[in-house]
Amino acid sequence: DLDKVMGVCSLHGVEVVEDCADSAGVLWAGRHVGHHGRVCCLSAERRTMLSAGEGRGAFVLTDDASVASHVGSMVGSQQGAQTYGRGDTGVWSNMSMRSTFEIPGHLSLPSQRGGEDYGMQMSNVAAAIIRPQIASVNSRIYEVNKRYARFCERFLQRVGSGLIGRVGLYVPVTLPHVRPVRNSVQFSTNLGSAEAEHLLRSARSHGVPLEILSTPSTSLNPSQT
Repeated sequence: DLDKVMGVCSLHGVEVVEDCADSAGVLWAGRHVGHHGRVCCLSAERRTMLSAGEGRGAFVLTDDASVASHVGSMVGSQQGAQTYGRGDTGVWSNMSMRSTFEIPGHLSLPSQRGGEDYGMQMSNVAAAIIRPQIASVNSRIYEVNKRYARFCERFLQRVGSGLIGRVGLYVPVTLPHVRPVRNSVQFSTNLGSAEAEHLLRSARSHGVPLEILSTPSTSLNPSQT
């Protein structure tokens, strides 16, 4: 409940950074997800509504000049760090952590100690691919939501109530004040590992790119999901 989250954070003076990785275009009570906090982060991967292709990174949106200055100073830092290194102190060179984008009167990100990764994968080409997509977001959301509703209806009819009960199949229900973006179909089951692998193989043999997002043993380890 974003309204409750923002109310609690405001009460305690907590700054909110919204991780909206796959939620571009989602509305909460008529307002875009990502417009509630000070900053929001969006993915540009192939399955999102603003896609630049596989491995094309992400981007940050904010109307705060200080935050924009800090983010700008991170651009290209990964390449710079590889070029200039950390030296004997274990601290990244200032040159490796800065960019030409700075706003007068606002501090840029200082040099970081080893271990933090501020590298940016998005290129000018990837950004140029994304920008024209913004104008057509609403029409594409309409189409994907219509396709999702049609798919779910046929999917549940095909599976049947008996099987749904046996495997614990559950398709998430959207809250009434949320305008979703159904650019993927997600469901949960209580299948064991062997049954899940069989389902994956069967789906892929029919050309359906089904993936396991998480299991009880991998839900805290994104690299395995």
